[in-house]
Amino acid sequence: MSSAPLTLSGLFCSLVVLCNVISSKLVQLGPLVVPLGVFFYPLTFAITDVASEAFGKRCARGLVWAGLWANLVLLLVSAAAIFVPPAPFADDSAMVEVFSSAPRLVFASVLAYLVSQHHDVWAFHMWKALTRGRLLALRSFLSTAVSQLIDALVFMTAAFYGTFPLGDLVGMIFSQYLVKLSLTLLAVPLVYLGVRWASGLWEVREILD
Repeated sequence: MSSAPLTLSGLFCSLVVLCNVISSKLVQLGPLVVPLGVFFYPLTFAITDVASEAFGKRCARGLVWAGLWANLVLLLVSAAAIFVPPAPFADDSAMVEVFSSAPRLVFASVLAYLVSQHHDVWAFHMWKALTRGRLLALRSFLSTAVSQLIDALVFMTAAFYGTFPLGDLVGMIFSQYLVKLSLTLLAVPLVYLGVRWASGLWEVREILD
């Protein structure tokens, strides 16, 4: 069996975990204010699109569930980082500050996962059936565009509701989606390259086997 699915899984889970950790930091991009993880999270949808195209729906769904387990592990490790007392001479205030926001962010991410990532896999294969396997760029963009909107609505509401005025939260959701949509367009060439890479490894391995 090709090592490509394992590589995709490692990249996917790493991005999911790291995006949750760094999303506690808000950054300003012109008039837009978004979590830092927004700039990297769209790559997870590109990876599931590559898995869907190269290895099928079952593989893509497997990545989503692997990412969910990675989130839960992050939640447990974050709790340990916060509640386990440090050595008397050590100062863990910086670590506590970083990981104290992670549980809510992970919870928000899990909720977004249940809808957006599975929707992306479903929509990608729906468009694949409608286009008879052609127009990879269009299929990837359409499935991801809607999934990113779902993800932005669920994640931002669950992660930040009550911490900002409602008007600011709506603005942040719009800002996040605008940035994600722009990055989705930029990621389309990566989907093409990823599919060629993954499919090539698979074909070579099948010949060797």
